[in-house]
Amino acid sequence: MTFSRTCFFLAAVLLGATARAYPPAPDHVLFGTVRDELGRPLAVGSAVVIVSHAAGEIARTQIAPGTEVGVNYQVRLPVDLGSVGTVYKPTALLPTSPFTIRVLRGGVVYLPIEVARVGPTLGEPGKRTRLDLTLGVDSDNDGLPDAWERALIDRDTTGRVRTLAEVKAGDDLDGDGLTNLQEYLIGTYALDRLDGLALEVLAVENGRARLRFTTVPGRVYRLRSSANLNEWSPQSFALSAAGDVNQPAYSGREVTVLEVWVPLPVGGTAFFRLYAE
Repeated sequence: MTFSRTCFFLAAVLLGATARAYPPAPDHVLFGTVRDELGRPLAVGSAVVIVSHAAGEIARTQIAPGTEVGVNYQVRLPVDLGSVGTVYKPTALLPTSPFTIRVLRGGVVYLPIEVARVGPTLGEPGKRTRLDLTLGVDSDNDGLPDAWERALIDRDTTGRVRTLAEVKAGDDLDGDGLTNLQEYLIGTYALDRLDGLALEVLAVENGRARLRFTTVPGRVYRLRSSANLNEWSPQSFALSAAGDVNQPAYSGREVTVLEVWVPLPVGGTAFFRLYAE
C-alpha cells in the first residue's frame, strides 16, 4: 500500500509588479479535506474556511461536498484583478505574499496544524493547490493532533505508550505496515494490527473480480491494478454484480464491509491494491 502526504510549504511566483492583464487572470483554487482532531472529515455546513493576508480577508467558503470525492472545501483566490493603474488590489494575493488559513467552527477559530507550522505562499493564476487541513493542537509538532494521541494512550491496556512523545507519526505501533500517521488519516486503530486496510479477492465471475474491503465513515477508498506488479493504474469498479456503471472511488458513510466488482483485462490476470485517504 502507498500513501502520500500533502507538502506543507507552497511557493509561488505570480505576475511581475509592472505587468498589466485584461481580462483578469483566472483565480487560484485552494481545495482539500478539513479533518477534526480525531481525524474525521468535517460534516457539510459545520465550518467555514477563511483565507486572509496582512491586508485582510481574501475569501471564505463553507464546508461542502465538492465535485471530487474526498474533498470538502474549495475556495477561489483572486490573483490579478486587472484594474487600471494597479495590478493587484488589497484583496488579491501579492507576489510571494504569506497567507493565513483559519477554520471557523462552532464560534471558535482554529489555525490548522499544517498552516501553523509554516508561513507558505500561494500558487499561480489558473492553477489548483491541494492543502488538507487538520484542526486541534499538536504540541510535539509531529503532524498528529494531541487529542488523537491521547485517545490512543487511553485505549492502550498494554502500557506500550504512556506519553505524547511516545506516539510518533512515523512509527508502526501495531506492526501492520501502516505508520501512526497513516492510521490517523484512514481511521484505523493504531494499536491493533488486525484493524487496517485489507483487500480480499472473493471470486472471478463473468470476466470480473469480486473484491471485498471494510470502510469507515468519512474516508475515501480507491483501487489500483497492475498486470505485472511494476506499473499500477487507477482502477474503477461497480458496486453490484449487475452494475454496469464503474466509479473511480467510494466515500465511506458507515462502518461496513463493501463488495465491489472490477473488470479483468484480457487474459484474466490482475493484481489489486486498496488505498484510503
